[in-house]
Amino acid sequence: MVTVRLSSTTLFLLSLSGRLLSQPPESMVNGKQCGAAPSEDSDTLFVGNICKTCTKDVLTEQLAQYGVDKFEDLTLVEDMKNEGLNRGFAFLDFPCRADALEACKRLQRRDVVFGIDRTARVAFADTFIEPDDAIISHEELWCIL
Repeated sequence: MVTVRLSSTTLFLLSLSGRLLSQPPESMVNGKQCGAAPSEDSDTLFVGNICKTCTKDVLTEQLAQYGVDKFEDLTLVEDMKNEGLNRGFAFLDFPCRADALEACKRLQRRDVVFGIDRTARVAFADTFIEPDDAIISHEELWCIL
């Protein structure tokens, strides 16, 4: 463990920057208090009910048959206990929200099936917001001190 000595001014600035990042400044617009928050919109789709023996290449071909080919990345989640199988779901990353919405509409039909007789489950994936380096270093400093 390394102990770092910082001046009170540096600690104050770190504290202030942490608060500003976690609580954006608020302002008044037309007499109403307004604030800013990170976007909760996801450009990633969750696709479930995929056959466990399906491969990434086969899934890519099946998605293209349904008109979904504008995604940037396809993550087919592997089953760590059973080698060569997947866990039955995947994530599709799109370059923008509009492409993700279009793909979601195409895949939410009852006739969309990925290798098994169950209709595919499609939804927007939960957004994970990674903490900023300033927040992480700020919390590490308080832990050390």
